[in-house]
Amino acid sequence: LEGYFYKTKVIDVSRKKVKKSWPQIYVVLQGSNLVFYKDQKSSTQKQGSPYGRPEAVASLEGAHVDINPKDLTSRKNTISLRVSAGNVYIFQSENEKENLEWFTRMKI
Repeated sequence: LEGYFYKTKVIDVSRKKVKKSWPQIYVVLQGSNLVFYKDQKSSTQKQGSPYGRPEAVASLEGAHVDINPKDLTSRKNTISLRVSAGNVYIFQSENEKENLEWFTRMKI
């Protein structure tokens, strides 16, 4: 599963709130990892680089995933991801169907 999202980080590992910005990123679900890219071209796999050129990787193992978290954002079609390291991310998809598909696949 892969596609574009708007993403923000709301809490970092130091448990401090982070200023919200919502850049568009390209996300690929690979096994139990979400791999974040600047754009789709960066996700192209090359010899010696199975993930392409990722900006970051977040493990879904031990993570908590929630759909449309009203306590974190008023935006629609969102998913919150609290990873075991403590970071909390919010992803916004284009529509409800896409949002539900990602939510279902991210809950492992």
